[in-house]
Amino acid sequence: MEEQTVETPVYLLNDTLIGPRAQFLWIYIKAYGGDPRRLTQEHLAKAIGAGKNRTDLREAVSQLERHGWLRVNRTVKPHCYKLIRKDTEESTLW
Repeated sequence: MEEQTVETPVYLLNDTLIGPRAQFLWIYIKAYGGDPRRLTQEHLAKAIGAGKNRTDLREAVSQLERHGWLRVNRTVKPHCYKLIRKDTEESTLW
């Protein structure tokens, strides 16, 4: 398996309004955003250590959205996640 790295903004890690699960979710989406099989709610909840607890996943997504790190298009399945850096578009990920 090829080693993969993900560039993560230091200011995301230093943002005290973003919890560790939300930070990891942003990093995970960045790493696997091109694979829609990895972006289902079930898979994302498991990836951030929330198991089947969708409440923890929703809170992590909400933190990222509220503070300008993520936009989610919920009109498509699986949802389309757009990572942003404080209102600067980063990339669109399915």
